[in-house]
Amino acid sequence: MDHSIISHREWLLNENETSLQGRLMRLDYIVREYGIEDGIQVFPGGLLSKRHFEEARWNFVNGQFIGCVLLCQCFLESSLRGLIILLGSKSGVDEEWIEKVGFYELIIHSLQMRIISEKQAAEFHWIRITRSKYVHPKPVYSKKSFMVRVLNEKLSSEAIFYKDAKRAIKIVLQLIKNPPFAF
Repeated sequence: MDHSIISHREWLLNENETSLQGRLMRLDYIVREYGIEDGIQVFPGGLLSKRHFEEARWNFVNGQFIGCVLLCQCFLESSLRGLIILLGSKSGVDEEWIEKVGFYELIIHSLQMRIISEKQAAEFHWIRITRSKYVHPKPVYSKKSFMVRVLNEKLSSEAIFYKDAKRAIKIVLQLIKNPPFAF
């Protein structure tokens, strides 16, 4: 057994070479879905939501699929909060509510205010539930465990992670292509 130590540089070059094709495929998907940023982008959730967006895209491209799902929810939550704040008194909420409210309530309120459509609300709830399953996993013996999902869907865990991340990033990319995010 060879126990030789490789340098950090060699390790990174090897990782780059072995993952390049997958990363290129996922980057092509991002460009097809989102295009090249050529308009004005607005991030109602502020600088943090812009960072959530950027990192979600790069997590997807780099195959960090669970991170992508988590960051997609962060982006959506901060964006909805920002949009409600921009509405000011028209939003019907006070500063205390906006600081304490969770993602579920933000989705419901945004739907009631017609900030988002019913389809978007359903997609945002899917991301919320999926993120929760990754952040709060069930024990292996539970009927709601990730392993049961793997068995039921007859897919590898990696394929499921990819499928979830692809759906989450698509939801975000579809949202960000339209006003008030782009014009």
